[in-house]
Amino acid sequence: LEEAQAVRSSCGLFDASHMGEILIEGPKAFDFLQRLVSNDLALIGPGQMQYNLFLNQDGGIIDDLMVYRKKDSFLSVVNASNKDKVLEWLNQNLSPEVTIIDQSLSLALVSLQGPNSQKLIKKVFDQKVSSLDYLHFSQENIANREVLISRSGYTSEDGFEMYISWDEAIYLWDRLKQEGENFGLALCGLGSRDILRIEAGYPLYGQEIDETIDPYEAGLGW
Repeated sequence: LEEAQAVRSSCGLFDASHMGEILIEGPKAFDFLQRLVSNDLALIGPGQMQYNLFLNQDGGIIDDLMVYRKKDSFLSVVNASNKDKVLEWLNQNLSPEVTIIDQSLSLALVSLQGPNSQKLIKKVFDQKVSSLDYLHFSQENIANREVLISRSGYTSEDGFEMYISWDEAIYLWDRLKQEGENFGLALCGLGSRDILRIEAGYPLYGQEIDETIDPYEAGLGW
């Protein structure tokens, strides 16, 4: 609870590297993924992200995820507990000219949430990154390290997500922690994130949604 309060008042840093990252690429990647998700990928362009669902044949929710549309590929960020199940589903429905790459063990995910998160991102990166629109992302560089930065925040607060090579993640974490001392940064566990997502009305897989629940029953008919 104290960590959640810190996020509300300033900003909190989370290690979310347990999440699964699946890259889908190839000439037919759009058609393949569009057929398997519930939202319309045609609504987003390169540099944008979209909340989405993988559904089974009965309309039950296999997983909820974020889809990042890159120039020639899609990055699907899925729940850790469902990653293997999602990979199996993708491979069962695999189309020609589509390649599926599990990047979960090569990418770390660091999440920054709270009203001061934009100020801290601006300090560590630059004005361009801190001005990212909601549900947009960009590929950036910090000390010759490539970082994919997005702005969504799966809490009731503003937030940024940073994907970086697994072996470079300690540098990014330490840099954010050091600079964050001037912005009231707190190191937070996932329990506080769950409190914040409840306040925002966001579902958590295994609680409000699973394969026995369809999007309409979950209030996700949109």
